Amino acid sequence: MIRIGVVNIDTSHPKTFAEHLHSGNRARYVALYNDGFRGNDEVDTFIKNYGLERCCSIDELANMVDIGFIQGCNWDKHLEQAMPFIKRDKPVFIDKPMIGNMEDCLTLERLAREGNVILGSSSVRYAYEIVDFISKPEEE
Repeated sequence: MIRIGVVNIDTSHPKTFAEHLHSGNRARYVALYNDGFRGNDEVDTFIKNYGLERCCSIDELANMVDIGFIQGCNWDKHLEQAMPFIKRDKPVFIDKPMIGNMEDCLTLERLAREGNVILGSSSVRYAYEIVDFISKPEEE
């Protein structure tokens, strides 16, 4: 079982991912660190619903899991939040938007070139409106 540590539950993604993960036996959220905008009541409910441990720091979280999921809304903090996992040679998934500025983007690119596993995703490529828009000539 892959042990996932989640940093913040600001968006709807952590709950959706947790529900999907609990439908199988491959991976689970096992612990959470929160410094996002969700209050303790929401965080405590999330922890109770999915049987998680609450960590006092991202370092503590990174020590106890196989991969980190950064799922906060403040993308200016995503690189900083990902570093404890990267420093421990653990993969990290950074929810969109991955990074909030060019300097952090360049740092992520460098870290990936150095062999660190940094994941991110977006459903934009599956949105027919975007696909149609991108397929049009620039002149249009």
